[in-house]
Amino acid sequence: MNITKYVKDWFARGDDDLVLVRLILEKEIGSLNLACFHAQQAAEKYLKGFLACCDLHVRKIHNLEILLGDCENIDSSFAELRDSAAFLNQFYIESRYPDDYIEFPREDAEKALESALRIKEFVVTKIKPQEKRGGFSVIGITLVIAVIVLIGGGFFGYQYLKLQKIREGTKPPAAKTEAPPSSTETQPQTEEIDTSTWKTYRNEKYGFEVRYPSTWWAFKSQRTPGGDHFYYKIIEVSQDQNVVFSSIDLSEPDKRIMIEKSIWFLITRENGEYFIRDSHTVEDFWNKLGKQDRGAIVNRLISKKVIYGVDFVIFEQNNWDVETQMKVWTPQALFMYEGEFFWVRGSAKMSSALFYQIISTFKFIR
Repeated sequence: MNITKYVKDWFARGDDDLVLVRLILEKEIGSLNLACFHAQQAAEKYLKGFLACCDLHVRKIHNLEILLGDCENIDSSFAELRDSAAFLNQFYIESRYPDDYIEFPREDAEKALESALRIKEFVVTKIKPQEKRGGFSVIGITLVIAVIVLIGGGFFGYQYLKLQKIREGTKPPAAKTEAPPSSTETQPQTEEIDTSTWKTYRNEKYGFEVRYPSTWWAFKSQRTPGGDHFYYKIIEVSQDQNVVFSSIDLSEPDKRIMIEKSIWFLITRENGEYFIRDSHTVEDFWNKLGKQDRGAIVNRLISKKVIYGVDFVIFEQNNWDVETQMKVWTPQALFMYEGEFFWVRGSAKMSSALFYQIISTFKFIR
């Protein structure tokens, strides 16, 4: 975990909300609805602070149950907070807008404060040095190091640093490493992949085709108001703006949670995002994405290529992998066709070679 200034700012703003809640309850000033709303806000900021601490991009949403689900993907014990999150969730809308206004009683405001404090304390416990990771507590390791230093155990001190580096998803100083791609264009490594039996997905509305492995499935991918993707309906031809190809059949309800275990390839039409605002070319899109501050998430350029007369930017993004609990580089691409911007994402388990092979099969049909 990386407790940066950005993370501390999330927690500080959450504490500000809690101060206001206590002030309203103790001094009986202001609306109880305002107390309920700020309790929800405090919980939201602590959950977002935890996600930022894990080097994840913090989504601009306010649904505590969705945010808690993101936290559960990192640490399943966050499921303990589901009741608190569900209770606080009602206060984001109903306590603010006249059309939905409900007058909440004092007992609800007091329970809201209790629920927000529970979420805060849970998050704080998770990021404290006493938290156990990988079977060892950080404070225990620290004590061991202190003893080693006292007896001059330099070798073991080095081993500890090496372990910490590995946990952070980087290689230790003494290990042999490959130089990362520079900001200039590099050519991706490719391998021979037989595509003779691959299926073809065709999108008539947005005017493109793409091929994918014959053992995979294609699904409509619909973004919910909270920002999540919801997968359903196996398709081969559609007019949908989002589609996901997966090595696991995601149409079965019990398989949707397996998305992190599958190899998948997602195409989304970008609409209204910061990255495409005032962008006129895919190069504009890439420049905004590449310069956007996302904490520890970094975008690195792999190559720029033209496929059937359309410009593609191929890059990798350093994201958190839920299953391995480490940051990994995932293959991605951007392209623009007939005024529409598209973002193509590969999963953490997808090889770069397979991703590039799929990208190379894009065909524009208008």
